[in-house]
Amino acid sequence: MDIHIALAPDDNYAKYAACVMRSALANAAPGEKIYFWILDGGLSGESKELLSRVSERASFIGIDAGMFADFPSHGYITVSTWYRFAIASLLPADISRVLYLDCDVAVASGLGGLFEADLTDYAVAAVKDCIWKKFDARAGLPPEHHYFNAGVLLINVDYWRKNGVQERLMDFLKDESRLKMMDQTVLNIVLKDEYKELPLQWNVQYVPPFLEECCYGRGEMRAAMASPKIIHYVNIFKPWNKKLGRLNPLSGFFTRFMDEPPAQEGCKCAVFAGLLLKKFIKKPLFFLRKDYFNNIKIHAI
Repeated sequence: MDIHIALAPDDNYAKYAACVMRSALANAAPGEKIYFWILDGGLSGESKELLSRVSERASFIGIDAGMFADFPSHGYITVSTWYRFAIASLLPADISRVLYLDCDVAVASGLGGLFEADLTDYAVAAVKDCIWKKFDARAGLPPEHHYFNAGVLLINVDYWRKNGVQERLMDFLKDESRLKMMDQTVLNIVLKDEYKELPLQWNVQYVPPFLEECCYGRGEMRAAMASPKIIHYVNIFKPWNKKLGRLNPLSGFFTRFMDEPPAQEGCKCAVFAGLLLKKFIKKPLFFLRKDYFNNIKIHAI
Protein backbone atom coordinates (compact mmCIF):
# COMPACT_ATOMS: atom_id res chain seq x y z
CA MET A 1 0.00 0.00 0.00
CA ASP A 2 1.29 3.46 -0.88
CA ILE A 3 1.30 5.88 2.03
CA HIS A 4 1.74 9.58 1.28
CA ILE A 5 2.90 11.89 4.08
CA ALA A 6 3.33 15.66 3.81
CA LEU A 7 5.43 17.83 6.12
CA ALA A 8 6.18 21.56 6.11
CA PRO A 9 9.35 22.22 8.10
CA ASP A 10 11.44 25.34 8.08
CA ASP A 11 15.19 25.16 8.70
CA ASN A 12 14.71 25.22 12.47
CA TYR A 13 12.40 22.22 12.35
CA ALA A 14 14.10 20.18 9.61
CA LYS A 15 15.91 17.97 12.14
CA TYR A 16 12.62 17.24 13.87
CA ALA A 17 10.89 16.53 10.57
CA ALA A 18 13.63 13.95 10.00
CA CYS A 19 12.61 12.28 13.26
CA VAL A 20 8.97 12.19 12.17
CA MET A 21 10.02 10.52 8.93
CA ARG A 22 12.22 7.98 10.72
CA SER A 23 9.42 7.06 13.09
CA ALA A 24 7.04 6.45 10.18
CA LEU A 25 9.57 4.28 8.37
CA ALA A 26 10.52 2.32 11.50
CA ASN A 27 6.89 1.48 12.30
CA ALA A 28 5.58 0.87 8.80
CA ALA A 29 3.66 -2.38 8.44
CA PRO A 30 4.76 -4.98 5.88
CA GLY A 31 3.75 -3.91 2.39
CA GLU A 32 3.48 -0.20 3.24
CA LYS A 33 5.55 1.98 0.94
CA ILE A 34 5.93 5.49 2.35
CA TYR A 35 6.40 8.59 0.22
CA PHE A 36 7.28 11.91 1.82
CA TRP A 37 6.29 15.24 0.32
CA ILE A 38 8.18 18.17 1.81
CA LEU A 39 6.46 21.53 1.32
CA ASP A 40 9.49 23.72 0.73
CA GLY A 41 9.13 27.44 1.30
CA GLY A 42 12.87 28.09 1.14
CA LEU A 43 14.74 25.30 2.91
CA SER A 44 18.51 25.48 2.95
CA GLY A 45 20.63 22.97 1.06
CA GLU A 46 21.72 21.50 4.38
CA SER A 47 18.13 20.89 5.47
CA LYS A 48 17.25 19.29 2.16
CA GLU A 49 20.27 17.02 2.35
CA LEU A 50 19.33 15.95 5.86
CA LEU A 51 15.78 15.04 4.87
CA SER A 52 16.89 13.35 1.65
CA ARG A 53 19.19 11.07 3.63
CA VAL A 54 16.25 9.79 5.67
CA SER A 55 14.39 8.39 2.67
CA GLU A 56 14.97 8.03 -1.06
CA ARG A 57 11.23 8.59 -1.46
CA ALA A 58 11.39 12.15 -0.13
CA SER A 59 10.38 14.80 -2.67
CA PHE A 60 10.53 18.57 -2.26
CA ILE A 61 7.67 20.70 -3.55
CA GLY A 62 8.44 24.37 -3.91
CA ILE A 63 5.90 26.76 -2.47
CA ASP A 64 5.83 30.53 -2.58
CA ALA A 65 6.09 31.51 1.08
CA GLY A 66 5.06 35.02 0.07
CA MET A 67 1.49 33.75 -0.33
CA PHE A 68 1.32 33.59 3.46
CA ALA A 69 3.64 36.46 4.38
CA ASP A 70 0.84 38.44 6.06
CA PHE A 71 -0.62 35.48 7.90
CA PRO A 72 -0.09 35.32 11.68
CA SER A 73 2.65 33.36 13.40
CA HIS A 74 3.94 33.31 16.92
CA GLY A 75 6.38 31.33 19.04
CA TYR A 76 7.00 27.88 17.61
CA ILE A 77 4.12 28.36 15.13
CA THR A 78 5.77 29.73 11.98
CA VAL A 79 4.53 30.74 8.55
CA SER A 80 5.14 27.19 7.29
CA THR A 81 2.11 26.00 9.26
CA TRP A 82 -0.06 27.69 6.59
CA TYR A 83 1.45 25.70 3.73
CA ARG A 84 -1.04 22.85 4.22
CA PHE A 85 -3.75 25.14 2.78
CA ALA A 86 -2.16 24.74 -0.67
CA ILE A 87 -1.41 21.04 -0.46
CA ALA A 88 -4.04 19.79 -2.93
CA SER A 89 -2.78 22.07 -5.70
CA LEU A 90 0.85 21.11 -5.09
CA LEU A 91 0.71 17.32 -5.02
CA PRO A 92 0.78 15.21 -8.21
CA ALA A 93 -2.65 14.66 -9.77
CA ASP A 94 -2.64 10.91 -9.09
CA ILE A 95 -2.49 11.32 -5.29
CA SER A 96 -5.99 11.12 -3.83
CA ARG A 97 -5.21 11.44 -0.12
CA VAL A 98 -2.28 12.49 2.02
CA LEU A 99 -1.48 12.53 5.72
CA TYR A 100 -0.26 15.93 6.84
CA LEU A 101 1.92 15.79 9.96
CA ASP A 102 3.34 18.57 12.08
CA CYS A 103 7.02 18.23 12.89
CA ASP A 104 6.37 17.53 16.58
CA VAL A 105 4.74 14.11 16.17
CA ALA A 106 5.93 10.52 16.29
CA VAL A 107 4.36 7.72 14.28
CA ALA A 108 4.06 4.63 16.47
CA SER A 109 2.28 2.15 14.17
CA GLY A 110 1.57 1.29 10.58
CA LEU A 111 -0.68 3.74 8.76
CA GLY A 112 -2.61 1.42 6.46
CA GLY A 113 -5.65 1.32 8.72
CA LEU A 114 -5.83 5.10 8.73
CA PHE A 115 -5.51 5.37 4.95
CA GLU A 116 -8.36 2.91 4.49
CA ALA A 117 -10.78 5.18 6.39
CA ASP A 118 -13.89 6.07 4.39
CA LEU A 119 -13.60 9.75 3.51
CA THR A 120 -16.54 9.90 1.13
CA ASP A 121 -18.01 13.41 1.40
CA TYR A 122 -15.35 14.49 3.90
CA ALA A 123 -12.55 16.98 3.29
CA VAL A 124 -10.47 15.85 6.26
CA ALA A 125 -10.31 13.29 9.02
CA ALA A 126 -8.78 14.37 12.32
CA VAL A 127 -8.82 13.94 16.10
CA LYS A 128 -10.53 16.39 18.43
CA ASP A 129 -8.17 18.78 20.19
CA CYS A 130 -7.32 18.16 23.84
CA ILE A 131 -9.05 21.45 24.76
CA TRP A 132 -11.74 21.29 22.09
CA LYS A 133 -14.45 22.75 24.33
CA LYS A 134 -12.47 25.95 24.87
CA PHE A 135 -11.60 26.24 21.18
CA ASP A 136 -15.20 25.60 20.11
CA ALA A 137 -16.31 28.46 22.34
CA ARG A 138 -13.61 30.82 21.05
CA ALA A 139 -14.38 30.06 17.42
CA GLY A 140 -18.13 30.30 17.89
CA LEU A 141 -18.65 26.66 16.95
CA PRO A 142 -21.34 24.45 18.49
CA PRO A 143 -20.20 22.03 21.24
CA GLU A 144 -21.17 19.01 19.14
CA HIS A 145 -18.57 20.03 16.55
CA HIS A 146 -15.56 18.79 18.56
CA TYR A 147 -12.90 21.25 17.35
CA PHE A 148 -10.16 19.17 15.73
CA ASN A 149 -6.41 19.36 16.08
CA ALA A 150 -4.79 20.02 12.69
CA GLY A 151 -1.33 18.65 13.52
CA VAL A 152 -2.39 15.23 12.23
CA LEU A 153 -4.68 15.69 9.26
CA LEU A 154 -5.78 13.02 6.80
CA ILE A 155 -6.65 15.07 3.73
CA ASN A 156 -9.00 13.91 1.00
CA VAL A 157 -7.06 15.54 -1.83
CA ASP A 158 -9.63 14.63 -4.49
CA TYR A 159 -12.37 16.28 -2.43
CA TRP A 160 -10.26 19.44 -1.95
CA ARG A 161 -9.75 19.75 -5.68
CA LYS A 162 -13.38 19.09 -6.64
CA ASN A 163 -14.83 21.35 -3.97
CA GLY A 164 -12.37 24.25 -4.10
CA VAL A 165 -11.28 23.87 -0.47
CA GLN A 166 -8.03 25.77 -0.94
CA GLU A 167 -9.84 28.70 -2.51
CA ARG A 168 -12.42 28.71 0.28
CA LEU A 169 -9.74 28.75 2.96
CA MET A 170 -7.89 31.62 1.30
CA ASP A 171 -11.11 33.54 0.64
CA PHE A 172 -12.06 33.24 4.30
CA LEU A 173 -8.89 35.08 5.24
CA LYS A 174 -9.49 37.96 2.85
CA ASP A 175 -11.44 39.54 5.69
CA GLU A 176 -8.67 41.30 7.63
CA SER A 177 -10.53 40.84 10.91
CA ARG A 178 -9.95 37.09 10.55
CA LEU A 179 -6.20 37.33 10.08
CA LYS A 180 -5.75 37.02 13.84
CA MET A 181 -7.02 33.45 13.63
CA MET A 182 -4.48 30.67 13.37
CA ASP A 183 -4.61 28.02 10.67
CA GLN A 184 -6.23 25.39 12.89
CA THR A 185 -9.20 27.61 13.71
CA VAL A 186 -9.65 28.58 10.06
CA LEU A 187 -9.73 24.91 9.06
CA ASN A 188 -12.29 24.14 11.76
CA ILE A 189 -14.61 26.97 10.78
CA VAL A 190 -14.46 26.45 7.01
CA LEU A 191 -14.62 22.64 7.18
CA LYS A 192 -16.94 22.27 10.17
CA ASP A 193 -19.46 20.25 8.13
CA GLU A 194 -16.85 18.33 6.13
CA TYR A 195 -14.78 16.76 8.91
CA LYS A 196 -14.68 13.15 10.08
CA GLU A 197 -13.58 12.49 13.64
CA LEU A 198 -10.91 9.86 14.22
CA PRO A 199 -10.22 7.89 17.41
CA LEU A 200 -7.83 9.56 19.84
CA GLN A 201 -5.11 6.95 19.17
CA TRP A 202 -4.37 8.69 15.86
CA ASN A 203 -3.31 11.92 17.57
CA VAL A 204 -2.53 11.39 21.26
CA GLN A 205 -2.11 14.81 22.86
CA TYR A 206 -0.80 14.42 26.38
CA VAL A 207 -0.70 17.37 28.75
CA PRO A 208 0.66 17.00 32.32
CA PRO A 209 -1.97 16.81 35.04
CA PHE A 210 -2.21 19.77 37.43
CA LEU A 211 -0.77 22.01 34.68
CA GLU A 212 -3.18 22.02 31.77
CA GLU A 213 -6.83 21.43 31.07
CA CYS A 214 -8.05 18.48 29.02
CA CYS A 215 -11.47 17.59 27.61
CA TYR A 216 -10.94 13.90 26.88
CA GLY A 217 -12.89 11.20 28.66
CA ARG A 218 -10.99 8.96 31.05
CA GLY A 219 -11.64 5.78 29.08
CA GLU A 220 -10.51 7.14 25.71
CA MET A 221 -7.36 8.63 27.23
CA ARG A 222 -6.47 5.34 28.93
CA ALA A 223 -6.83 3.46 25.64
CA ALA A 224 -4.87 6.03 23.66
CA MET A 225 -1.97 6.20 26.13
CA ALA A 226 -1.77 2.41 26.29
CA SER A 227 -1.68 1.93 22.53
CA PRO A 228 -0.84 5.15 20.66
CA LYS A 229 -0.67 5.13 16.87
CA ILE A 230 0.48 8.73 16.38
CA ILE A 231 1.70 10.93 19.25
CA HIS A 232 1.53 14.70 19.06
CA TYR A 233 3.70 16.69 21.46
CA VAL A 234 1.46 19.70 21.94
CA ASN A 235 2.06 22.89 23.88
CA ILE A 236 5.54 23.51 25.31
CA PHE A 237 6.20 19.89 26.24
CA LYS A 238 8.33 19.02 23.22
CA PRO A 239 10.54 15.91 23.49
CA TRP A 240 13.66 17.89 22.59
CA ASN A 241 13.14 20.30 25.50
CA LYS A 242 15.72 19.31 28.11
CA LYS A 243 13.49 20.22 31.02
CA LEU A 244 9.88 20.09 29.88
CA GLY A 245 10.09 17.13 27.50
CA ARG A 246 10.55 14.69 30.33
CA LEU A 247 7.10 15.60 31.71
CA ASN A 248 5.56 13.73 28.77
CA PRO A 249 5.72 9.96 29.38
CA LEU A 250 5.53 9.34 25.63
CA SER A 251 8.63 11.38 24.73
CA GLY A 252 10.66 8.24 24.11
CA PHE A 253 8.66 7.51 20.96
CA PHE A 254 10.32 10.61 19.47
CA THR A 255 13.73 10.90 21.15
CA ARG A 256 14.81 7.46 19.96
CA PHE A 257 14.92 8.88 16.44
CA MET A 258 16.95 11.99 17.31
CA ASP A 259 20.61 12.18 16.30
CA GLU A 260 21.39 13.69 19.69
CA PRO A 261 18.71 12.94 22.31
CA PRO A 262 18.54 15.77 24.85
CA ALA A 263 20.37 15.42 28.13
CA GLN A 264 17.83 15.81 30.91
CA GLU A 265 18.25 18.89 33.06
CA GLY A 266 16.90 19.50 36.53
CA CYS A 267 14.86 17.38 38.91
CA LYS A 268 11.56 16.32 37.33
CA CYS A 269 9.61 17.23 40.48
CA ALA A 270 11.30 20.64 40.68
CA VAL A 271 10.51 21.36 37.02
CA PHE A 272 6.89 20.40 37.56
CA ALA A 273 6.62 22.48 40.74
CA GLY A 274 8.16 25.52 39.02
CA LEU A 275 5.63 25.33 36.19
CA LEU A 276 2.78 24.93 38.64
CA LEU A 277 3.89 28.02 40.55
CA LYS A 278 4.11 30.08 37.33
CA LYS A 279 0.65 28.89 36.35
CA PHE A 280 -0.75 29.89 39.74
CA ILE A 281 0.84 33.35 39.57
CA LYS A 282 -0.47 33.96 36.06
CA LYS A 283 -3.95 32.46 36.60
CA PRO A 284 -4.58 32.00 40.33
CA LEU A 285 -8.05 30.50 39.84
CA PHE A 286 -7.19 28.07 37.05
CA PHE A 287 -7.73 25.06 39.32
CA LEU A 288 -11.41 25.96 39.68
CA ARG A 289 -12.13 25.20 36.04
CA LYS A 290 -14.17 22.06 35.37
CA ASP A 291 -11.81 20.64 32.78
CA TYR A 292 -8.83 21.14 35.08
CA PHE A 293 -10.24 18.51 37.45
CA ASN A 294 -11.20 16.37 34.47
CA ASN A 295 -7.54 16.42 33.43
CA ILE A 296 -6.48 15.16 36.86
CA LYS A 297 -9.02 12.34 36.69
CA ILE A 298 -8.08 11.08 33.24
CA HIS A 299 -4.39 11.03 34.09
CA ALA A 300 -4.89 9.14 37.33
CA ILE A 301 -3.90 5.94 35.52
